[in-house]
Amino acid sequence: MQPGRGILSCGSCRQRKLKCDRNEPCSNCVTRQVDCVYPFPSAARARASAHSALRRDAGVGGASLQTRNLDGRLRHLEELIGNIVAQRSSSQVSEAGPSNTSAASTEASHVHEPQSQPSAPVAIGLDESPSAAEDVKSGSFISNSDQVTFVSGVHWAAICEEVAKIKEHIDQESSEGAGYIAATPASKGPMLLEGMVILPELWEVLQDIPPRNISDRLVSRAFASKEPMTVILHGPTFQKDYTKFWQDPSAVPLPWLSVLFGVLGVGCFLYMRSGESLPGTLASLHALDVIDVFHQRGTQSLIMSRYTVAPTMYTIEALGFNIQQEFLRQRDAHMGLGVLASVVVRLAMRMGMHRDPEKYEQITPFEGEMRRRVWASVLQLDAFASTLLGMPAMIHESHYDTKLPRNLLDDDFGQDTVELPPSRPETELTPVLYPITKTRLLTVFRAIFNRVCLGHIESYEEVMAFDRRLRSVHAQTSPRFRVVSFEDAITDPPFLIIRRFNVEILFQKARCILHRHHMTKAYADPRYNFSRTSGVEGAMEILRHQASIHQEVQPGGVLYQDRWFVTTLERNDFLLASMIVCVELSQRGRDVEVAPKGQTRPEDGYARYSRADLVAALQRSRFFWAEYRTGSAEAQQAYNLLSVMLDKVSTSGDVVEEQQQQQGAGFPGQYGRSRPVSSFVLRLLTGSLYRCRCWTGSRADGDESRSRGHWHVAGHARHAGLGEYSFFHWARRKLINRTHGRHSFRGRRGHSRLAASRS
Repeated sequence: MQPGRGILSCGSCRQRKLKCDRNEPCSNCVTRQVDCVYPFPSAARARASAHSALRRDAGVGGASLQTRNLDGRLRHLEELIGNIVAQRSSSQVSEAGPSNTSAASTEASHVHEPQSQPSAPVAIGLDESPSAAEDVKSGSFISNSDQVTFVSGVHWAAICEEVAKIKEHIDQESSEGAGYIAATPASKGPMLLEGMVILPELWEVLQDIPPRNISDRLVSRAFASKEPMTVILHGPTFQKDYTKFWQDPSAVPLPWLSVLFGVLGVGCFLYMRSGESLPGTLASLHALDVIDVFHQRGTQSLIMSRYTVAPTMYTIEALGFNIQQEFLRQRDAHMGLGVLASVVVRLAMRMGMHRDPEKYEQITPFEGEMRRRVWASVLQLDAFASTLLGMPAMIHESHYDTKLPRNLLDDDFGQDTVELPPSRPETELTPVLYPITKTRLLTVFRAIFNRVCLGHIESYEEVMAFDRRLRSVHAQTSPRFRVVSFEDAITDPPFLIIRRFNVEILFQKARCILHRHHMTKAYADPRYNFSRTSGVEGAMEILRHQASIHQEVQPGGVLYQDRWFVTTLERNDFLLASMIVCVELSQRGRDVEVAPKGQTRPEDGYARYSRADLVAALQRSRFFWAEYRTGSAEAQQAYNLLSVMLDKVSTSGDVVEEQQQQQGAGFPGQYGRSRPVSSFVLRLLTGSLYRCRCWTGSRADGDESRSRGHWHVAGHARHAGLGEYSFFHWARRKLINRTHGRHSFRGRRGHSRLAASRS
């Protein structure tokens, strides 16, 4: 029996019992303007079918076959592309035979590579040149009005960019769908992020912008200060937009309006920091109240722009200024800042800022350079938020390929720039040199933190490799950002001194985190003495900088007017360093107890710092916390913690003498008012940088009081190393037991870290 004859007619002709001419499409389907579908299409037939479908959808008479809305059209295109890929792959496999199976799959995978222009035919073979792999793009930028969205290479929209006919189809329909899009109700973002309050009208928001003469002074002060956040704004371009805004305020894009409120807030903050009154009619108002109004209006402008649904130009910049003002409002760190940071990271990736713009022709050199600056600020925000909360960073090295911005002044390039000028030497101080230096160091810090935080350090060789990499990057630091003594920096501006401290503390903190685990191993195994030395040196350098900063932020000091920069980030670094010094002190005391008379352990001979040096560093650190604990729960907890530590490791005479100095200076007693131990401190005490924890107890509504409760800590203290020593068991018990009594801390709600400036 012979096999049945293959079906050669299209489905429409067979259904109507018409003679099919077997063209693709056949003449009958063209006349009736219906789909011409064959049961077993060949590769050529599949390509012709796609072409005819697109041609009919674009025709006037094919309204019945066109998708009535944009979503339907996109689904139609997605299905069409999927069929093309599947049919092309299957046809090549059947025609080429088993020997070329891998070659056919290779060609199918190339469909997912977005190309900005038609490529030359690719030779199919088993071996592929390295250059071909380097040309693979990881995604595409999709432009729609003023919104630019990045999608991965396997997304249907990226595939559409490669298929020329479909790209033409999308371009042709973009104008047709404009009316439909305008008539469609705007999508709303998550209620949890956008809130449930009734948003004001635009005219209400604009009413809180000061008059032109006052706004000019605030904006000028912000840009003249060389604040790090202003680097993400191009000065000349902002000036043009600012002038255009005053010509027609009602036509302003909402994200840019949020940026303007952020800049005005920075200007107010700088006036307050210098002790000056606000300009014009704002002089009668308190600066913090004005900053709060600007922050509120900037937040409302962001929500009104639907930033979670349709991020556009200036969305990330507006979020950056918003988070900066949150730091000013909150004296202590909280989880909300971490949530905001994660939102910024996701939106920045959605806009493609994690991909270097030079690979995408639709991004101009000016836009690309500004995107690099913004992405550098996102990297810093992610690293600081993760460190502050003790959680893994969201961004990994493999997630992005965006290059560092160039060391250029704003006047070196503009919107009309065709080719960016070469970067200035890093010996030349520009506003963007600081983000470049810090981001370069943060790249290594992030890798170290993620490995240590998740417990993925597999061998000591890996630790040493990280150490060499960290030192190599630190050696590349510009001489302008190397810490020198205050005597050698009398002609340097305070902002430069502050940035030097920030860069140096970041380097030393990375050393502490990298070597902390193996530092405790060195107490039993001399092979890890390098980690012990590195950890102690890093911690002592941080505490030395803490003492220098504390001295210079006092009245008459070089940094007195800039004392605000001692933020939550730096305070957590100081506390981490104190903990490491206490580990070393505890072990030295333990060694003296167990060592036979007249003998010393080998590592005691090479220690750079004596026991007296370590104790003195902790005492100076406690003096620092005693001053900052007013209005800050974290500073209060740090002071209490160091008091307990010094009780254990110091001689009684040292502690009494230092207490008398503090009480004579007007400070409270040794312990002050007790509070539950913070999760950050408790994680360090139990030896874990990343663990789950919760407070069991109750919290009364309307105040800051807490009732009896205790901490549940889930984790692996012994794995981290600190929990193996009796000192930390004793210190943790003592601190937790103190929290079991009745206690109350009534702080001022919304207390700003700049509260000292109110008086």
